[in-house]
Amino acid sequence: MPESTPVTQDQYIPAAIAKMADRLEQSTGQQPRITRTSPLHFLLTLTNDRVCLTITWRRDGQGAWKWKHSTLAVDGKDRELARDYDDFIRIWNDPDQADAPPPVAALPALTPLEDESVLPGVIQRTLRSVRAAEDAQVTVAASERGYTLQVTGPSSTMRINYVKGGRTDYSWGPDPRNPFQVYDAYGVERTEHFSRDLNTALAQILGTASAPTVPSQLGNPRSSSVQNSVQVRRHSVIRV
Repeated sequence: MPESTPVTQDQYIPAAIAKMADRLEQSTGQQPRITRTSPLHFLLTLTNDRVCLTITWRRDGQGAWKWKHSTLAVDGKDRELARDYDDFIRIWNDPDQADAPPPVAALPALTPLEDESVLPGVIQRTLRSVRAAEDAQVTVAASERGYTLQVTGPSSTMRINYVKGGRTDYSWGPDPRNPFQVYDAYGVERTEHFSRDLNTALAQILGTASAPTVPSQLGNPRSSSVQNSVQVRRHSVIRV
């Protein structure tokens, strides 16, 4: 296929790219242009009179197509990428407000526990460790299945969901089905970017090299390293 030839509907388009193209068309009313720029690359371009989005996919060694690079321009000038899909649609629909922060979504309300002395010892120890960190606000609330510990840092919030796994006080730990959630400053959930690694997520919330050890039913307690924390910070926001 000649370089930069647009791909037609009857030609091969990887499923992930086709799915993104369909979603963008439904949201914007504009059909993206998909180009096979090399045997290893596809390029998606979506434009209107003022906004231009490009997304490049690359095939890895296992044959999977991975999102490699994105660009976003408004009125012909490159700008920072959107924070997420909804933010891109906001910019597409109203480019004059491209630099305005997206609206903040309210997190589900928690009712702080009045008497923390009723908490299991495992949760109390974690609570004391987290409260020792600087620039962190910590609250704990009763939940339907146990307790929720909320940690709010300078730019994000984390909720750890504790349940009882056995008869003893020591059996309390993060819920295996839903151990924690992470939200950015705009209330957008970012939990999936931490691959169920509670301690790395907590280290990022606190802005520290390592998080306080959190007893966990997900595996052995551990503290996250500086390297892991930095890697997560670099890749913790999906942008389009």
